Amino acid sequence: MNHPAETWHDAVADAEAVARVLATLDPAEWTVFRDVRWPTREFASLDHVVVGRKGVFVIDSLGWSGRVNVAQDRLRLNGGARDSELGGAVEAGAAVAELLGSTDEREVQPVLCFVRDEWLTGTARGVLVCSTSNLESMLLGRSLRLRPDRVRAISRALAGHDSMNSLPVARPTVVPAPPVVVADRRTVPVSVVVAGMLMIALLFCVMFFGI
Repeated sequence: MNHPAETWHDAVADAEAVARVLATLDPAEWTVFRDVRWPTREFASLDHVVVGRKGVFVIDSLGWSGRVNVAQDRLRLNGGARDSELGGAVEAGAAVAELLGSTDEREVQPVLCFVRDEWLTGTARGVLVCSTSNLESMLLGRSLRLRPDRVRAISRALAGHDSMNSLPVARPTVVPAPPVVVADRRTVPVSVVVAGMLMIALLFCVMFFGI
């Protein structure tokens, strides 16, 4: 997800930092989907959706500078509440849960991951808050929640959803404009013009000089 305080390049760099952490997970235990189309928003995507026996994690990457604090079910940056980011994470998690047909509200977990060296831990409005320094340990420390067959079904559903997003965009059909018809303009030969002028001169001489 992109945020008002971030440029497109910042958002890409933040997602890359999180991707490097997720690349350390055991691929036999975890499946990572990146830049997943947001199921309920047009022209929006989710940074990462991670699937494993420990659950489905919808991860949003944030590169904010400043003091981040999670307390009393609120997320604050330099003392100011950041409810919109929490709301976006909750909405993203709900959209993925709906896509997957989840009946257990604990199956899909929204996550805000800050790109920084310090550890961050906490939960606000059901959203896990962490940093790139402790993202891996946070995921690995969760309890087992999904059966292997459910993990496979979720991965198939996300793969199918993601492949729909990669379909080629239909290009508009370009109808060629009708050819412009130019009137046929025939060129009169020079010899014909000269002969005509001579005939006119001869008639003039006959009429006025009696030649």
